[in-house]
Amino acid sequence: MLHTDGITEARAGPGEEFGERRFAEAVAGTPLHPSAQQVVDALARAARDFTGGQDIDDDRAVLVLTAT
Repeated sequence: MLHTDGITEARAGPGEEFGERRFAEAVAGTPLHPSAQQVVDALARAARDFTGGQDIDDDRAVLVLTAT
């Protein structure tokens, strides 16, 4: 998985950033052996919940690769 800093640097107002810990928790909260889409959806949902639904004004990109 690769990601830009737009997700981890998302802010809930002028204070705290989403951060690496919340990022890891969002990924860890996915089902065992999640699809790439499930990981992306979980991250997007967690970031949106953290910011209270506000737009993230930085770039956001996540690349999730799976192997079979």
